[in-house]
Parts: sequence; C-alpha cells; structure tokens
Amino acid sequence: RSGEVPEGWQRSVYYRYWMDDDPIHHVRAHVGVRTHRHKLIRYGDGSGHNLEHELFDLETDRFELTNVYDDPHYARIRGDLERELERLQRQVGDAA
Repeated sequence: RSGEVPEGWQRSVYYRYWMDDDPIHHVRAHVGVRTHRHKLIRYGDGSGHNLEHELFDLETDRFELTNVYDDPHYARIRGDLERELERLQRQVGDAA
C-alpha cells in the first residue's frame, strides 16, 4: 500500500566521496550515512584520522546549513548514526 515501508526495507545508505580536495569541487574526502531524516558525514585526511564531522537534521534543515553534531539534543542520534556508519562500512568491506 502507498506510504507503507516494506518489511526488510533498507533504512540507511552508506556512501564514500573518495577524491580529496579535487580541483573541481574542493571537497575533502569523506564517508557518510543517510537516513530518511538525518545525514552524518565524517571527513578524513586519507590516513584514517578524522578531521571534522557534520550532522544534519534534514527535516528541519533541508539545505544542510546547520551542523548539529555537537548539539547535546542530538547526542543519541549522533551515536546511533556513528554505529550505523561503522556497521555499513563493515558490511561493504570499507575500512575508512
């Protein structure tokens, strides 16, 4: 039926942007996880060290302008998404 989520439906998506500071986009290499409502991004320097994190609430900030990663109101969500990011990385065999 319309609007219903099928059983076993994937609730998150993992992605990797592997080019580090490419000449066109000038974006740092990063990995991320996206759910229906949130997006967690983990930027790195290619050596496994994390330089920066971003967390966006896509329901209240659809243009991703306000990073809520350090906002205590999002601490549980941040933890859930970090665990989900690591789970998905293991699932696809990506040791970012």
